Amino acid sequence: NSTAVRTLLSVMTLSQRNFQSPSGDSALHLSSKIGDTVLTQLLLSSGVDPTLLNHQLQTCLQVSSSLPITQLLTHHLIYQLHNLQTLN
Repeated sequence: NSTAVRTLLSVMTLSQRNFQSPSGDSALHLSSKIGDTVLTQLLLSSGVDPTLLNHQLQTCLQVSSSLPITQLLTHHLIYQLHNLQTLN
């Protein structure tokens, strides 16, 4: 339920949203692996770090299981890079 996830994310700190499991996977790694575009978008919108590495030194983009997730993550990273360049 995306409403419940949105509510939960709104009360979590960024550190909590970026929490990594014992294997190093974040919620974004897991949503990317299972191909959940809604959850992935919610996590990205909440400010999670898409560059976190798991213990296999993989980002969420590298563990992505579907083209829509790969496109979503790629567009988000390009948008972030563009914003950084605009600030400089």
